Amino acid sequence: MNIVVEKRTFKTIPYLLYRMEGSQKEKQLVIISHGYNCDKYEEAPMALQLALEGFHVLTYDLAEHGERSGVSTDSPEVNVALGQTMMRVIDRSYTDLEQLIERFSNDSRVDRNRIILVGVSLGAMLTYYALTKNKDVHAAVTMLGTPDFIGAIMYGMEKESLADFVSLQERELLSYASTLNPLNHLLKYERRPMLIMNNRYDEDIPYEPAQLFYERQKEKYLRAGGDIDFLLSEDFHVVNQEMIAYCSNWLRRFW
Repeated sequence: MNIVVEKRTFKTIPYLLYRMEGSQKEKQLVIISHGYNCDKYEEAPMALQLALEGFHVLTYDLAEHGERSGVSTDSPEVNVALGQTMMRVIDRSYTDLEQLIERFSNDSRVDRNRIILVGVSLGAMLTYYALTKNKDVHAAVTMLGTPDFIGAIMYGMEKESLADFVSLQERELLSYASTLNPLNHLLKYERRPMLIMNNRYDEDIPYEPAQLFYERQKEKYLRAGGDIDFLLSEDFHVVNQEMIAYCSNWLRRFW
């Protein structure tokens, strides 16, 4: 079976839609959000695999990335400017993601009740945030991410406590991240199906905060009959084949 890839732009958002050739019937839509300094092509192996499984899959350029490039393509230094950029990209990209969800909810090829978000690294952080804002999302998969934005900034900037944020720019970053931070909202309210995947040797986004989040959520999900899962892969900051296969198998339950 051949895979068709449609390259389009909705408003100002460039995207790719992967689907099986000839498939026009209503199906689940998986929307993939890529990581920092990447673009809509980055997760093509995963998009193709999921399309072969029968899903419609959409990848898009986050704000300031890809065809909308605005961030540096150099290796990012861990500083206030990077933190501000990451929070701004999450904030602006959520508006794009919301528009894409609304657009494809009205597409006859898409089952609007089974829209699934998949996020990688920065895209995973965006996915966590989106769950606090959008009720049209049926399930979510996060890879190499964390729901604790404050903790991520503290780790990246090597801060031991909030008291270490002393400059005006640092305090402004902390305030901005606090307004977006999804952690407490998710712990209190989230019940939708969720798969969390991280890597043991990831030095960019350590796995421990995501694993702790899973452990705190697991009992609540079990009591409510919910569906939450966690995979810790033996790798670095990369989406590997094990994660793609695990994601594909997990998503089959939504057929």
